[in-house]
Amino acid sequence: MADSDDARQRMIEAIKAGRIEIDPGIAESLDSINLKNPDFTIVKTTLTSCWGPNERSDGGFEIRWTTRSAGSGLATFYLKDGDLHCDNEGMGPDFLNSMFGDLVARTRLDG
Repeated sequence: MADSDDARQRMIEAIKAGRIEIDPGIAESLDSINLKNPDFTIVKTTLTSCWGPNERSDGGFEIRWTTRSAGSGLATFYLKDGDLHCDNEGMGPDFLNSMFGDLVARTRLDG
């Protein structure tokens, strides 16, 4: 336990000294977390990456999501053996539907 306390203290000191940078979007999300009464309303989604076949999957994409006061995370969708999979950080289908709704609302439709 002492090792983890020491590592935590070194991390805090590094952040305070400016040796570690936190993405502004993640920092904003961390500032808004309300653990007593989290609001899972999606406020922002961003398609962060897409990839083709590799040793782990047949391709996929990743979406970063941010909520009003429950934090932020990633939903990673990938194809494997012909099936679509989602590593969704434990968020259920209703949350993912809301996430996709926000992503579509932010999308420029070309036709």
